Amino acid sequence: MLESAELLLASDPGRGCQITSLVSRNSGREWLAQSRGAPRRTQPGDPFDGEAAYGWDECFPSVAAGTHPSGPWQGRPLADHGELWSRAWHVEAATPTTLTATIEGWRFPYTFQRRLRLRDGTIRADYEVENRSPADFPAAWSMHPLLRPEPAMRLALPAAVEMRVESSSRGDLATAGDRFRWPRLGSLDLSNVPADPGRLALKLFSAPLTVGRAALVAQDGWLGLSFDTDVASFLGVWLDYEGWPAGAPLEQLALEPTTGDGDDLGKLAARGRTMVVPARGSVAWSVTIQVGTGPRELEAFLGSRPAGVTLGG
Repeated sequence: MLESAELLLASDPGRGCQITSLVSRNSGREWLAQSRGAPRRTQPGDPFDGEAAYGWDECFPSVAAGTHPSGPWQGRPLADHGELWSRAWHVEAATPTTLTATIEGWRFPYTFQRRLRLRDGTIRADYEVENRSPADFPAAWSMHPLLRPEPAMRLALPAAVEMRVESSSRGDLATAGDRFRWPRLGSLDLSNVPADPGRLALKLFSAPLTVGRAALVAQDGWLGLSFDTDVASFLGVWLDYEGWPAGAPLEQLALEPTTGDGDDLGKLAARGRTMVVPARGSVAWSVTIQVGTGPRELEAFLGSRPAGVTLGG
């Protein structure tokens, strides 16, 4: 359990060092999607299903299941949502405001570290992955914070950024590969969280970004992400309004800083969009989450006034 003057954060090192709760002390709002039942213990290689889909975890060295596309690992299996979420991490250091934890690769020779630091309404996540092999290691990383949507919430993304559809539960609305300018997809304004879920599950990726900023805005506050585009050049957007999984669909969304514009590592490699961790080397990057309440704070965080976004009342 970590806490600052404005935030309460809970983590489960035994299950992917997952952040299971992120609460604003000012409003009492829980920002993260919660488990619908008692969290189950997971095993390496487990599928990422509806029971696993809550909280904030990390995807590495892949997002989609498949096989590694190159090098001495060509053909080696890649786990669904990566190797980190389903396994225990080692806590190296913990204080009331910091948590540093690491995990060794399961099928691949790397060490992954995340250091969290809380200060007031801000969480800074510093990442480093070390490649212990004598060959360059192509991989993909995606932050995976599943957030709780409510009607009248707004998604603030860079205006008119080009988005590509990775997957869609509604072929009448969009299919994989379609491109559009945020926020309008056909007749829908995707920046609005709908009052009627409409059975939609949609995964999107931005075009390469030079400024990494995005936010989820509620009536009583907002949660923003700022990320290092030198490493994480893309933003994934997951909108699940009772569209996934079949049988027991969820309502959740995610803003996902990521190193590639897709979930499949093989396809990313073919487009030259992988993170490459150099032989016997490392890559480091960071993400900052800020929780605030005022519109001026939000405008300062985003660097511009988000269209159609209001707070209060």
